[in-house]
Amino acid sequence: YAPVTEEFVNDSNINEGKNMLIVIGGNNKQSGPEDILQLLQSAKLVDITIDMVVSPHYPKDQISTLLDFDGLNKINIFQNVKSLIPLFKKSSIIICTYGNIVYESLTYHLPTYVCSYKKFQNEYASYLEKQDLVVNLGLFNDIDFKKLPLLTSKAQKDTLYQNSKTHFNQAGLTNI
Repeated sequence: YAPVTEEFVNDSNINEGKNMLIVIGGNNKQSGPEDILQLLQSAKLVDITIDMVVSPHYPKDQISTLLDFDGLNKINIFQNVKSLIPLFKKSSIIICTYGNIVYESLTYHLPTYVCSYKKFQNEYASYLEKQDLVVNLGLFNDIDFKKLPLLTSKAQKDTLYQNSKTHFNQAGLTNI
């Protein structure tokens, strides 16, 4: 496991947030935010507020296009966020790219759904999925659409929450 700071330790027994948090890291190809929104659009997830954090490298002139997805009611876009904790507190799940954010969300016990740009990221996400810690949605260019119902499955979210609580009960080097 990767070490995370104390701010991500969540001692509460439930996640009370209602929003969907999406955190998409940077890549040479910056299509991840649009890909995820198209995915949610196809899943007809219209009654949820989406808080999306885009990479500092995401082109500022393209942010307005993220706000115009038909069928998605409320999308808030954030860039250069100092702390994710306020957004974690408002969220019931997170969709994120594979990286340290996965371990931060697991330590916070936020049900975590992972999309990856690179093959190695997908392989690590698959390993975590085998441990019932995340749902691996696949590579951006090869999303597993059969897993979309898991985004709203209470049973799946409860399983991810409980397993993250069991395996990620502290911050720091103790989780390595």
